[in-house]
Amino acid sequence: MPDEILLVASANGLGHARRLLYIYDELLRTGVRAGIVLNEGQFSKCKAEFPETSWGGLLVTNSKYGLDGPHAQFSIEPPDLSVLNRVANTEFILSDNVFWPMKYNSNFFLHGHFTWVDYWSQRKVISQEKDELLDEENLMREVRGWFKSLVFGFSESLLDPKAIPMPLIRYPSDFGFEGLPRNWSEVWVSVGTTDDPMYSNFDFESLQDSGFQIRFLETYNFLRLRTLPGLVIGRPGLGTLRDCLASGTPFLEMIQPEIESSHDPELASNRDQMSAFGLLVDSQRISEDALRQLSNKYREFWVQNSAPVNEYSNKMRTIISGMGN
Repeated sequence: MPDEILLVASANGLGHARRLLYIYDELLRTGVRAGIVLNEGQFSKCKAEFPETSWGGLLVTNSKYGLDGPHAQFSIEPPDLSVLNRVANTEFILSDNVFWPMKYNSNFFLHGHFTWVDYWSQRKVISQEKDELLDEENLMREVRGWFKSLVFGFSESLLDPKAIPMPLIRYPSDFGFEGLPRNWSEVWVSVGTTDDPMYSNFDFESLQDSGFQIRFLETYNFLRLRTLPGLVIGRPGLGTLRDCLASGTPFLEMIQPEIESSHDPELASNRDQMSAFGLLVDSQRISEDALRQLSNKYREFWVQNSAPVNEYSNKMRTIISGMGN
């Protein structure tokens, strides 16, 4: 088994950090020397969700080291040499879902449901990252393996020959959903970390006229507030969808699919797969009865397509160990 693993989260969003933090905790529990790289925003939001986590292996950086997100420039911070040195000198790297650590360490495994190379290749605009895109396409050839989500993974990826199918991760905290009160007349609006103005144009008046109460809260607050809504409306990021499936909370996408498809291929892919499984709320038939039925379907789907984080982590460690150095 590997003695040391450094986990590196994409700086674009909270879901990348949360997934890796649960794996990080499990690695530490089983005696693996582990570290994790997050940015300041991810760390500040995750501290409350992970009160018992040992932060001794934490590296915080806001620097941009490679292709990371739908941004021409994610940050203007200079490179953090302490982070680069740690990346270069660790035994194995597990990254969700950025390639830049491969510039410094060849024992590299990717984690996640898509890559930013695929994202920019599929996006229907001219990439402002086109020079970096070519560099990272070359890096892809050296990836040791890709722990790819079987359910929400991009249907076509340049990295598919190295894909290792994985279930969704069942977090230990998911047990906390059992017994939580649910307010079926409450709707949470969850737009994640985006500042895109398109996500503020949703018409909530018809829902309010039907007696629904609107709250602007992210799904990671389910357990913090000890309550569940009847419906989440938002952008279909994997972190949000995961929380909805695990808690049995129906989800409705916030903007028109044709806009989403050209705007963000990752979110479009997530939405298409939710639709294919019959898991999206019908915006024309929002009622308590319909939401209750869909909630039961979410729970069944979740049990069939997820695995506890200890099983998930053990599978990864076994595969990484089998590939050796």
